[in-house]
Amino acid sequence: MKISTILTGLFLICAGLPGLLHAQPTPSVQQFGQTQRELQFQRPRPLNLSTNTVAPELYPGENADVGPQQILRLKPRKTYFEVIADSQCFYTDNVYLSDDNKVGGALFVNTIQAALAPEGYELGSGHFAPALGFRSQWFNYAGTVNLSSLDFSAQTAFVNGRYQTGNWQFYAACDLTRLLDQPNYNEVYRECLPTLGFQRFFPVNDKLMVIVGPQFDYHFSDTQTNGAANSAANNRFDAALNLSLSYLITPKLIAQPFYRFQYTRYPDFSDGAQPANSRDDFVNTFGGSLAYFFNKHFAARVFTVYEINHSSYSGTYSYHKFDAGGGLSLDVRF
Repeated sequence: MKISTILTGLFLICAGLPGLLHAQPTPSVQQFGQTQRELQFQRPRPLNLSTNTVAPELYPGENADVGPQQILRLKPRKTYFEVIADSQCFYTDNVYLSDDNKVGGALFVNTIQAALAPEGYELGSGHFAPALGFRSQWFNYAGTVNLSSLDFSAQTAFVNGRYQTGNWQFYAACDLTRLLDQPNYNEVYRECLPTLGFQRFFPVNDKLMVIVGPQFDYHFSDTQTNGAANSAANNRFDAALNLSLSYLITPKLIAQPFYRFQYTRYPDFSDGAQPANSRDDFVNTFGGSLAYFFNKHFAARVFTVYEINHSSYSGTYSYHKFDAGGGLSLDVRF
């Protein structure tokens, strides 16, 4: 119980979720990037660390007759498709991601995703799991000031693969994304995002796991401004280190505090106010989520975040922000 109290306290003290990039001329680009990164920490998967569960007695005295019986894990029917519906709402005290113009507001993010995602195939000493699919998201703001001009949607085609061997997981992905304004759905941004990374899992006991891993990606982007392309402005390289804990408080309740450091390099950034120049951002994100799984398909969560960014380009792009909110998710495989 002591470790439960400590980790629950750590979760409450920590705060964090969204992920990184920032450019005031195109706040949708930064908000989109943050949302994709936060989801990997927001929605922890149910832990199943124990493989040595003692089966209950079928009749009184059975264990005395034949000894304790161990449960063999049954192999379920293979699934090939996955459909995810997710809805979240959170308050942020810095909508524009700038300490020079700090405005609070609420953000609603709704996601629908469908993918061909067969379960892992045996490959060498491990398992390889590929996925190919499409994701649509809607980002809508609300606040004491009119923030509807920031509303946008995102459409993403993705392909990825994960290879797990023992406590190591290696992954590669490529996302093709376009952002559209609302309500006219004019394209304002597009990118190709290849990603590489790996994770190392450190099981501490049947309830606690530590996860550490670096991640690298590059955004090949095309930003639209009044119909004209400003293709180099948001091209950028990211190098990140993720550290998280997954703690099983009860069989259905999981706490996941985390820390993320990311370095972002814009080789040719410009916001129109200054000549194009390189830009380096250093982002520290502290956060956590608390997820309750009603069953293997449906879950609810609350989350919080505190993020600090320092940008070399201009003080306008440096900021502190706090977010807190909740969400619901439905995940069906068949």
